[in-house]
Amino acid sequence: MTQQLNDFGSRPDWIQKTDTYANKRLLSPRSSPGALLTPSISEALQHALDASDVAGLPTISVGPAQGRFLQLLLLTQVLSQRNGIASSEGAGSKAAEQPFHVLEVGTLGGYSTIWLAAADPSVRVVTIEYDKHHAEVARKNIAHAGLSDRVEVIQGDGIAVLQRLEKEVMAGSRPKIDFSFIDADKEHNWDYFRSSYHLARVGTVIVVDNVARDGRLIDETVVGEDGLGAKVPGDLTPQEEQAFLYRRDAAMGARTVVNEVGKDDAFEAGVVQWTEGVKGGWDGFLMGVVVK
Repeated sequence: MTQQLNDFGSRPDWIQKTDTYANKRLLSPRSSPGALLTPSISEALQHALDASDVAGLPTISVGPAQGRFLQLLLLTQVLSQRNGIASSEGAGSKAAEQPFHVLEVGTLGGYSTIWLAAADPSVRVVTIEYDKHHAEVARKNIAHAGLSDRVEVIQGDGIAVLQRLEKEVMAGSRPKIDFSFIDADKEHNWDYFRSSYHLARVGTVIVVDNVARDGRLIDETVVGEDGLGAKVPGDLTPQEEQAFLYRRDAAMGARTVVNEVGKDDAFEAGVVQWTEGVKGGWDGFLMGVVVK
């Protein structure tokens, strides 16, 4: 019986069918008051994917189940903060008006941004995108979703922009971040995480996507026996070498953020692996909570 269950769980067709089954029942749009995934937001999410595809953006957005998970994780933080304010001040309406500040590093076409911004009317997202064309597409997609008033898209180098935001937070001209989602160039994962920490408060959640990378996090043919990065094989074509370097650098970026977060007692963190039938593949995310 155990063997049958293992075989069942490892079949890609069943993984996709399970994903489709759950998404159909849990991600269907609702028109009821207070619903997050309204028909208009559902349409906007699909529009963002379609428009990004037409504009030639790479198809590397989070999947719908991941987007929903991020949204619900964010919502729990929003409600927890709101309930805490209401309890301390005794004013529920005032608590509901308090903005909840989100940082996203890696906008792409704005698909994940829409999931985050739609979590609650109090959410305010600052999202950073290096590519000018991607940022323009994202702004249009976010506007189509009717969420431009909740989202600030900043186009520029991620590290440089984050350094500027740090100065603004220190100067008191920008609020601290309550939630952060990092899904950009993987070799700079730790730089982005560290900057998110400098923008954060105690209790801030920081999520880093794509840290398992089909097991390349621990694959010695990619990260090397010493964990410092494998040497490029000498028999590769230029295209194969480029692909190898991308895989290696991304895996090393994932490895670095896992190692560094694990050594720092300012965070409590863990890695959750996932496989998503709609997108395919095997990956995972790191979630850290700022505790000091």
